[in-house]
Amino acid sequence: MVGCVIAFGAYMLLVNIPGQAEHTFGPPTPRLSYFQRIYLSQRLTSDQDELTTAHNPFQEEVPFQIEVGETTYSITNHLEQLGLIQNAAALRYYMV
Repeated sequence: MVGCVIAFGAYMLLVNIPGQAEHTFGPPTPRLSYFQRIYLSQRLTSDQDELTTAHNPFQEEVPFQIEVGETTYSITNHLEQLGLIQNAAALRYYMV
């Protein structure tokens, strides 16, 4: 019985979760290692609702400007502070 649970967990982690992430978000870059792909697939699927659902669909248009040389970390945090996205870290994982 324990072996079945371990096998099922391994299947979910190694096959199902990466496949689900690829179906929802598109194929990963070939530059990712196997372990990076597994890790990022898990992160994306756990943050899927935050990444695919409008944070505030009734919010009025908000001006947003990206400065030359501004880092991804700074941009995503600013978007979150303005209430334009729900989770800056989730967006950074998606952008990998």
